[in-house]
Order: sequence, then structure tokens, then C-alpha cells
Amino acid sequence: MPLGVASQGVYEGTEMAVTARGSTTPARRMRLHEIVSRWRVEVAWLALLIVPFAHPTRASIAGGALPVVLGLALRAWGRGYLERGVYLAQGGPYAYIRHPLYVGSGFVALGFAIMLLAPALVTLLVAVAFVAMYRSKIVREDAYLHRLYGSEYDAYAARVPAVIPRLAGAHATAAAAAQRFSWRRVLEKGEWRTWLGVSLATVAVVVDAVLRS
Repeated sequence: MPLGVASQGVYEGTEMAVTARGSTTPARRMRLHEIVSRWRVEVAWLALLIVPFAHPTRASIAGGALPVVLGLALRAWGRGYLERGVYLAQGGPYAYIRHPLYVGSGFVALGFAIMLLAPALVTLLVAVAFVAMYRSKIVREDAYLHRLYGSEYDAYAARVPAVIPRLAGAHATAAAAAQRFSWRRVLEKGEWRTWLGVSLATVAVVVDAVLRS
């Protein structure tokens, strides 16, 4: 089974992983994170369980559109600064959070949860699975990036939070200032597939809302 693709690189399994804080994570725990982080396809299918319980309306679709757009914009912004395995991305959104692609996906998921108006318990179960998967992906990616960039990543991780931005006191380093956004990276890395998938899902929700009205 191929390993997942991290937002800043392709991580590999190890007997013992070193986290961004410099501590070691036992192989058994890292193996669990590896298994959980591969749930992304399964969680997407799990999210389909919401559909039979959904009651989308024009108002809910309008309310969910904003976080969806924000999520897609954040993902595109991050992609534009990302060159996997070439350098440690620190410019753009990476100056505020270490994992903007995952946060962007979270906003997209939140938007669809609002659109669908599913029962709270069903939405909560899918949300818990989503958070568990991405938490494990973040743990594995932090370990991989530490192995790849060493002290450079340690300093970066100490300065920049994982997913909740620290706007106060944030400042651009020389490395971050030298990095530039590129639409070529956005398109070559296949972000258009995310746009297409979200667009098709949105159309499906709109059609469902129209048929129910």
C-alpha cells in the first residue's frame, strides 16, 4: 500500500520517529498514526453516510459557501508556496500555520456540514473521524520534516503553530521573505482536482435542495 503524501513532503515509515519537538515516538504509536492517517479515502466514503440524513436548503448552502471558498483559497495559497523536497515552505500561509492544506480541507468540510444540515450526531461522528485522521497525518509529517530539515524545521516548528495561527508576534524570516507564490505550483500539483471535486459535490447538494423544495 503506498504511503500518503504530506503537505510538505512524502513521509516514510520508520522504527522510531523524531517529532518536531525533538522527542521520540515509539514505533507502535507511529504505526497507529500511519494507519489512521491513511483513512482519508475511507472518511470521504464515511461522509456519504450523512447524505440520507441531510436536509439542504438554499439558506444552508449560502451559509456553507463561505467556509468552502475560504478553505479552497487557503489550500491554493499554500500550494503556491510549496515545493516538496526542495525547500521548507515558510512563506505565505506557512508563516502563520505549518499545515495550511489540512486547515483548508477542514474549512471545506465545515462548509459542507453547514450546507447539508445533517443531524448533529451524524455530523459529529464524521468530524471526529476527520480530526483523528488529520491529527495523525500532522504527527507523521512533523516527524518526517524533522528528519529532512533537522534544526531548521525545529526552529520553524517552535515559531509557527501547527493549525491555529499565532498572528501576534508573527514575523517573516529571511527564508520566508525569499519565497514567492506561483500559480504554476498550484496547477501542476493538481489542486484543480480539489476544485473539480468540490464543484461537483456542491452541484449535487444544490440539486438535492431544489428537489426537496
